[in-house]
Amino acid sequence: MRTEFTSNQFSQIYPDGIENHWWHLARSQVVANELSRLCPGQPVLDIGCARGVTLLHLRRRGVDCYGVEPGDVAPRREAEAFVFKGVSAGDLSPAERERFAVVMLLDVIEHLPNPVGFLERTAAGYPNLSHVIVTVPARPELWTNYDDFNGHYRRYTPDMICEIADRLAWRLAGQTYFFRLLYPPLWFLSRTRSPRSTRISPPGVRAKPAHRALARLMLLEQRAPLRGVPGSSILASFAVKRDATRS
Repeated sequence: MRTEFTSNQFSQIYPDGIENHWWHLARSQVVANELSRLCPGQPVLDIGCARGVTLLHLRRRGVDCYGVEPGDVAPRREAEAFVFKGVSAGDLSPAERERFAVVMLLDVIEHLPNPVGFLERTAAGYPNLSHVIVTVPARPELWTNYDDFNGHYRRYTPDMICEIADRLAWRLAGQTYFFRLLYPPLWFLSRTRSPRSTRISPPGVRAKPAHRALARLMLLEQRAPLRGVPGSSILASFAVKRDATRS
């Protein structure tokens, strides 16, 4: 199975204007909040950054963020100067790899048959890496045709995230569900086997305010004291233990 997206997948999931979609607005801010909490001021590499939507969101908030994307996709024009295109994270020069203290894998590791091995190799190749931040689709019971289309190997649970930390001997610096409001409709779709659209449409001019409002609602929900209430995604942060990294 391919681990990078095809051009057809990119065209359906990352069309022009997708940065205004509520899902991307909310996820980008969830990640920005975690960076501010965990490792403010640190240089960040977004592995599998696609068109650079989150990268640009973070740079506008003062984060020194770059991206790397091995797939066949053109980054947004404003992101081009900050994206290493057509290469993998391991292909960057030693000088580039030494720059980054934080690596993000945002909805990436679910595409990997061996995420632990990938994380292990990444840490070994980035000598100054201190933290890894991931987002993943959550809850196996929410599996739909959208997961098939995207080439997912799994949807994650908190226990699965803890297992990754244990196998790497890294400290789990935090994990939380988000997009809890999506859980009921996705659960219904998965139970009825109703097909989910694989094409994500960017909002038009009139719809943008509604998308911004929905993103704010998702952020309010994510900050609410709802521990244990499942969502459709998980944010997890790992503190890398250098003596535990094996090359």
